[in-house]
Amino acid sequence: MAIFQGLNKKQIFSWALFDFANSSYSLLIISFVFPIFFKEVIAGSNGDFWWGLNISISILIGGLLSPIIGAIVDHDSRKKIKFIIFTSLSIIGTALLFFTGSNLLLISSLLFILTNVCFEIAQTIYDSFLLHVSTKEKIGLVSGLGWGLGYIGGIAALLLFKPLYGLGYENNLFLYKLTFPLTALFFLTFSLPIFIFLKEQKSQNKYKLFELIKIGYSRIKDTLKNIKTHKNIGIFLLAFYFMSDALVTLFSFMAIYARDTIKLSVSEITIALFLVQIIGFPSAVLFGYLSDKKGAKKYY
Repeated sequence: MAIFQGLNKKQIFSWALFDFANSSYSLLIISFVFPIFFKEVIAGSNGDFWWGLNISISILIGGLLSPIIGAIVDHDSRKKIKFIIFTSLSIIGTALLFFTGSNLLLISSLLFILTNVCFEIAQTIYDSFLLHVSTKEKIGLVSGLGWGLGYIGGIAALLLFKPLYGLGYENNLFLYKLTFPLTALFFLTFSLPIFIFLKEQKSQNKYKLFELIKIGYSRIKDTLKNIKTHKNIGIFLLAFYFMSDALVTLFSFMAIYARDTIKLSVSEITIALFLVQIIGFPSAVLFGYLSDKKGAKKYY
């Protein structure tokens, strides 16, 4: 396609397809099917508190580790294998959610927290590959393609597994829980292209793990120390923090709110999420394209 002229299309679509893959996790495990199960079956009467606590702890750990890991992978010649490891751990954790249930609050919480931390770290490394598959002039378009395919992936997982979760855990607990390992399988299947086809840029850096950790910590320390000389970065990070904090709360509690407060059924929540996803696909691609042409800040 002409809009991707000069870029390696196989690598672009392999990279973007990972968003298609991981949206099954984001939608069904973070936003919809698992939160309802966790609140009503695993945690019971204090479900809102425990779900919010689990989300907060996992995001906090991921938030503390991600900058250091991001700084590490900037110097690492083997970051693709680290990306594969953290993604695989997240996929395995997702499959193991099948074994969660009532009277297993602590184990279920620890499993979810570890799974979500691995997911957050994998996402951090994944984002860093954008510069490898794109150029500065096409970065909005390629990023928008990833986001757009993410919405399509969410729709695919939502519809594909509806026969399992659609009747609710009350009517068939086994089928409802089967959604979790099948989400993991969906995640794995559509992650394979990026595992296989993405070519990371080779680096001459041959650091040991301890040296990489030391470099990562040092770079974060220097960034914070000199933040006054990079005001735009500081303002952006602060704005992004407040925006992402609101989005995390929205995404992780929207199904619980819809079910408890608005009294929507699982099928009605599915329809609402489908409409959101279907609108998101063209919007992400369009505004990614426009950000390249007119500037990202205007549309942000």
